Amino acid sequence: MEFIGQGAREAAPDLLRLWESKGNPGYASYNGFPIALGELGNNAPEVIAALHRRFKSPDRLHASLCAFSAWRLNPTDSEAIELVRGELNSRDLYAHARYTLLDSFARWSSTNMGPFVAEMKSLAQAPCPADQCKPNVEAAKRLLRDSSVSN
Repeated sequence: MEFIGQGAREAAPDLLRLWESKGNPGYASYNGFPIALGELGNNAPEVIAALHRRFKSPDRLHASLCAFSAWRLNPTDSEAIELVRGELNSRDLYAHARYTLLDSFARWSSTNMGPFVAEMKSLAQAPCPADQCKPNVEAAKRLLRDSSVSN
């Protein structure tokens, strides 16, 4: 918010209309929308509902970022928390969604990752037989070491 100003929150309804427009099919899973909505900080019911509608996206990265942003806007959103936990707990080789979530925690260092500490600890201690999981393990270790994030 410090980069775009306090009045930016008012842009969320316009951004939401653009995201949900039928004009460009690529908008449906464009990850810039949930990231921007989370950053704008407008937790109006229509914003939260739009994020929730995408929790079942076939694109795991998109669904994860929508859940992260919904949780960021409403820290008691149990459905968003469970989706983020599920991705953090996933041990398959689709590491990109998990790494992007970890990176999102790091970028928003003021975000309290309290509901996810157990998952972060488990990920940081996970055996890593493949190079694909090493960035995730290292990112989780960094987050846990960073006192500004591990609150």
